Amino acid sequence: SVGEVLHFYSTHTQPRKDKFHVCVAPNSFFVINTNPTFPPNVPIKQKECAFLDYDSFICCSLLCEFDSERFIPNDARRGTINNATAKRALIINIYNFMIVAVG
Repeated sequence: SVGEVLHFYSTHTQPRKDKFHVCVAPNSFFVINTNPTFPPNVPIKQKECAFLDYDSFICCSLLCEFDSERFIPNDARRGTINNATAKRALIINIYNFMIVAVG
């Protein structure tokens, strides 16, 4: 569900490794990074997300799609971020895509 955070092996990162992902739409996820690597990013505070070890960033530049029922382990669920933050990340992604497509 939107705002749910899962921790699983990601094939969308270099190097491939276990990463936190936040659900922003059914089967659609953004990667959470400790550092703001590829803009745009949405900051999230560790004090608001007990599963994080550090203040982190939702990377809005790449929308990853996974069939959560088939490919994500049952024990991957770690917690949630608020829906407003998840929706903000998705809106930033759409806006950024529109600028690239039009510009």
